[in-house]
Amino acid sequence: MTEAAEAPEQQEVEEQQPQGGAEPAPPWGSDEEFDPERAWKLIQNLRKEKDELKPLAEKARELEDSQKSEQQRLNEERDALAKERDLLRGELLRERVARKHGLPDKLASRLQGDDEESLEADAKELAELIPQTRGVREPVDTTSVPEPQKLSPQELAEKVRRST
Repeated sequence: MTEAAEAPEQQEVEEQQPQGGAEPAPPWGSDEEFDPERAWKLIQNLRKEKDELKPLAEKARELEDSQKSEQQRLNEERDALAKERDLLRGELLRERVARKHGLPDKLASRLQGDDEESLEADAKELAELIPQTRGVREPVDTTSVPEPQKLSPQELAEKVRRST
């Protein structure tokens, strides 16, 4: 609550409090100046203010709890993404090392090691065990395949009978 909205009794209380380490004066002044009506009004105003602030404090607590939950969810999501990123980096590194050493793609996932050096060593061992074919497979020449013959149903049936 702002100072302008404070009850007049509270402003008077603040004005009556001595500066320094001395014990604060009671809100009604000295014992000789005690006014029960004024004290009762002060008590009622403080209770009313407390009742007004109670729901706001509860909402603030709920908001803080929801933000903690949201923050925890975000932290878990961040951790999951970091784990996935690390797995993908490892997979990519295995594939690169396998290709570098001429290993088939199916063997890339079988490479063992936590860093590039250990993966390289494992790939070298596997490459020595697997016979390498140094040539690239020749593509099939589809231009030299003859056109299929166009046969009538009777000619096709005759050809099938001859082949059996």
